[in-house]
Amino acid sequence: MVASHCLAMEMSRRALTAEYRHTLIDAAGFANKFMRTYAALAEALLRYRGKGEQKMTVEHVHVHAGGQAIVGEVRTGSRGEGVPEKHEERAHAQAISHAPEPPMPSPHPQRQAVPVARRPRQA
Repeated sequence: MVASHCLAMEMSRRALTAEYRHTLIDAAGFANKFMRTYAALAEALLRYRGKGEQKMTVEHVHVHAGGQAIVGEVRTGSRGEGVPEKHEERAHAQAISHAPEPPMPSPHPQRQAVPVARRPRQA
């Protein structure tokens, strides 16, 4: 990558200081080739370092008594991790209803039960 960058800059310098048209065309052509090579190498380095697209497939899910699970595809929206888009919120609002849950038992018997944390409902 360093060599392609240095050669691209050298050919760009030669193109800027060229006295003849054919020298300018040759130097600019080489500069263009070295710049494209540098861009391709930078993209390959990003893929090598793991910045590419990742995919995770879960094959077996065990949900025991009292547990909850999401069945289906989970996608992240452009607004953040796991935040559904506006049209998705409206579509699922009628399908999901509120079911009260008992409080979780406290790990300390002398203390009170811990209430289940919930997000406030939006109108």
